Amino acid sequence: MITIENVHKRYTTRRGVGDWVLRGVNMVIPTGRNVGLVGVNGAGKSTLLRIIGGADYPTRGRIRRYCRVSWPMANGGLEGTLTGRQNAKFVCRIHGFQNELPERIARIEEFAELGKAFDEPIQTYSSGMRSRLQFALSLAFDFDVYISDEVTAAGDAAFRKKAEQAKKWIESPFFVQDAGFYIPTLNGFPGSYVNFALKTIGVEGILKLMEGKEDRSCAFRQCLVYWDGQKESIFTCENPGRIAEAYAGRDRSEQWSGLWHIFIPEGGDRTLSEYTDEMLRQRRKNGSGTILQLARFLKVEE
Repeated sequence: MITIENVHKRYTTRRGVGDWVLRGVNMVIPTGRNVGLVGVNGAGKSTLLRIIGGADYPTRGRIRRYCRVSWPMANGGLEGTLTGRQNAKFVCRIHGFQNELPERIARIEEFAELGKAFDEPIQTYSSGMRSRLQFALSLAFDFDVYISDEVTAAGDAAFRKKAEQAKKWIESPFFVQDAGFYIPTLNGFPGSYVNFALKTIGVEGILKLMEGKEDRSCAFRQCLVYWDGQKESIFTCENPGRIAEAYAGRDRSEQWSGLWHIFIPEGGDRTLSEYTDEMLRQRRKNGSGTILQLARFLKVEE
């Protein structure tokens, strides 16, 4: 069992203390249950998973783990100056498998399929190669709870097949969800890298890139995959709109991204941050997001 008690999280940057990424999160993940975190891009899913897995710490609140929990699969830390093999040895040793080192290393090397690159420095790896090694490291140990953060989207087609095989290892239903923000006139930027874009250039940077652009169309896109242990079901949705000419509106408690200040939904005349509470309730009621599609699929609403 894992308990999450009043967890808050925010980061300090060169600009000062940032906005809350997580605020007042409380939940209990019981033993023997499969739990999926589903939310729009920027809602803090990956941050919460890192905290649950011990790869990050809450600013306030605490996590209690009554079981062995993996780090987020495909997102474990790697030392760039060490080789893949050296990283694997280090992880095995800190997890107490010194006596089983050859077997564990062989298992990691076989699953990652890096060939000679397994003995090359991590800093020479492509992002797909890093994902292969990180995923293999996650599956090298018998954890009670495995944390998966959009892992099956990483790597090439062959490696995705390996990830499919891993589902059989875990033998449990689970969710994989991803989302992005796409601006056609910017060749789809920022796409699935929206979090990175917001942390670097910010909303102001996106507005700067849009200066002088006649086509201000954009869209939020979501994809959710539900694996029930035998087959997968895929749910997608798109929320089109346009980029505002300037930053507008106020911060709101339900706001999950700074993009609310510049996103005008299709058919609307104001940004989401300028919506009234009633307008937001109506929008949610009439929505067709992936979580609603999944709820109907699982007949939760019946």
